[in-house]
Amino acid sequence: DYGPGDQVVIQGLVKAAHLNGSRGEVLSFSAEKQRYRVRLKNKKSAKKKVLEAWLKEECLKPWMKPLTKDDKSVADTFQKFVKNPVNMGYYRRFQGGDNLWSTIVMDEGYKKWFREFVKTGYFKLLSEDQHKRFQKMAELAHHPKASVAVKSVMEICANAFTKVRVEYSAENVAGYRKVVEGVRAKVESDPGLSEVLEGMQETKIYIPHWKNPKMVQFLTVSDSVLVEESKKEAST
Repeated sequence: DYGPGDQVVIQGLVKAAHLNGSRGEVLSFSAEKQRYRVRLKNKKSAKKKVLEAWLKEECLKPWMKPLTKDDKSVADTFQKFVKNPVNMGYYRRFQGGDNLWSTIVMDEGYKKWFREFVKTGYFKLLSEDQHKRFQKMAELAHHPKASVAVKSVMEICANAFTKVRVEYSAENVAGYRKVVEGVRAKVESDPGLSEVLEGMQETKIYIPHWKNPKMVQFLTVSDSVLVEESKKEAST
């Protein structure tokens, strides 16, 4: 059973499968509906209202595992840690999850905080799969190649792909492809860099663009569309 304020993870949805894996907070339970009203974290509708849903118990699992005696000691340590306003500020940024990799790796203040955050044992309170994911993040954040890996990702996302989004043209798509291929070649020739990016992929927080099915499909479709456009221009 869940009570108001319990943190959960959504699972097993079929019609709204895109919500599986999302975090939520239990608001109430309806005995009539036999469902929990859950507010989804960081999920908004087209009208920018926070999403709420009535879900069956089997569609929920605890965000954190049930606390043992040892876990309660860890929880106390964590609570003392976040009483510090600076630590609480960083923790809220961590919960938000925006640009998590670049923040942890590139922001030295955040990186130092994250190291101390891990020492609280917080990750031990999470469900097993969450524990593994964030523990992996903690390890990779201090890898010698971490900053190079994040810069490679930013090179693709922030520069090349943004140009394509602003102006869809043969030149920009070709530029995007060139950057992707260049980063991929750099990764494949550097075992350390490859190790970091593969590790990032394991956390499910990042997928290298050249392995992301949507990006592969985008480039394939772009090629065919641009070829057709070239044919039309040549015939006019």
